[in-house]
Amino acid sequence: MLEYLRSQKEEFLSNFRQNKRPYYLLIVFFTAAIAGTLIIIFQVWAIQVFTPPNFHLEKKSADFGIDPATGSPSKATSGKKSNKSSTDTANGTSGSSTPSSSCNSAIKGTSTSSTPIDEIENSLALVVTDAEGNYSNPGSEQPPGGVYPFPAIDFQQIYMGTRDGRIYIKFTLFGTIPCQQETSEGNRIMSVTSNLGIDNDGDTGDGDGWLGSEDHLQLNFKYEDNGDIWAAPWYRANYLGGGGEEDFETTGNGLLHTGNGGLGVNYFIISYTTSGLPNSFTPGKNLNFNFWSEAGSNLYSHFSYSHNKWIPWTVLGI
Repeated sequence: MLEYLRSQKEEFLSNFRQNKRPYYLLIVFFTAAIAGTLIIIFQVWAIQVFTPPNFHLEKKSADFGIDPATGSPSKATSGKKSNKSSTDTANGTSGSSTPSSSCNSAIKGTSTSSTPIDEIENSLALVVTDAEGNYSNPGSEQPPGGVYPFPAIDFQQIYMGTRDGRIYIKFTLFGTIPCQQETSEGNRIMSVTSNLGIDNDGDTGDGDGWLGSEDHLQLNFKYEDNGDIWAAPWYRANYLGGGGEEDFETTGNGLLHTGNGGLGVNYFIISYTTSGLPNSFTPGKNLNFNFWSEAGSNLYSHFSYSHNKWIPWTVLGI
């Protein structure tokens, strides 16, 4: 009898192993799945409870350029860096100091350089600060009621310095240099011109006619009716005398540095070879210079005008 019961037991266990195994595995699988789900739920709960509130937002800021304070896209999203602040503390330039590349790229002519000269710009010495609104009447070819104000010719400050055989000159202005031809007081502005007259012999009464200068430096922006814009930095050197107001020994071109200022902002930098101006820009030499500017229109050569007194300066190497 015992042998029979033992055989029945073995047969039962054998049948269970053969027929019930799939159900057994299914039970194990579901048990593991439920346990895994509970673990995940616990982890999510722990993150929500113990993670600082700004963690997720700050991570988005790093990855996607989101401002953690506002949750809005930040200006850093583009990945570009500015090499200037809105105020140039190194040499006092106020206002925007980042040139409008789209404006400067429209300039025609070959006397421009788009290579940035930040280190040179920041080394230039302040020479003079001028008052705002310092306009004057030239005495000819001006509107009947006198010249109009035009801030793009209103000098604010001038910086200068020599390096590697070039004289660099920076003009800051009380207005923005136009990116295109503008209309003011019913006039189409055709040109914006800045000038420096250099006295290098200590006699401001002897030189180029009423200018009293031995050298003359100029930058002229020309705005044509068809939309073209030309930039012409040039010089005349070594006044020959003899009563001729335009009688100079040499002439040549300079460079407008469109990588630092120019159209669409409130300053520009021009440079010239000192070899073309051999009697003026030797470091340590004492000079006098005056500066004047004008805006010409389709009706008046001197739509706006400003002329300033002689300023002494000792040439500085930077």
